[in-house]
Amino acid sequence: MKKLLSSEKINKIRQRKVVRQFVKFAIVGATAFVIDMLGYVLFTRYFLIHHIVAKVMSFFVASYYSYEMNSRWSFRRKELRSTKLLIKSYIVQCVGATINVSGLYLFFDIIGYHEFLALIIATFFSTIWNFIMNKFWVYRA
Repeated sequence: MKKLLSSEKINKIRQRKVVRQFVKFAIVGATAFVIDMLGYVLFTRYFLIHHIVAKVMSFFVASYYSYEMNSRWSFRRKELRSTKLLIKSYIVQCVGATINVSGLYLFFDIIGYHEFLALIIATFFSTIWNFIMNKFWVYRA
């Protein structure tokens, strides 16, 4: 009797699923990045909040958006409102925020890169952390 799906076909389907999830995650991440940057500019330029405090605030605004969109669209989890999922997501976001703010401090305050280049570099590293942890721990998709 033939197998309905060979292990090779199953692996290809899984690989496509991971690629689709990453593309969706990247789209959500790109829009979250815009929200993060707009929040940062708003907090620092208009409300005159210190850049590190503003970065934490803007990151968490963008993180909440990211949580909602990744839950509903990227990883499509049924238990969207479970306390466990929310707690795990915020643990990942807190570490991501630490990576993000530390990167801003390192590249802007210590090394002296342009502020927005430092933000992009910091966001790159926190994005890698966030995808890996969301994929394999928070959503286990």
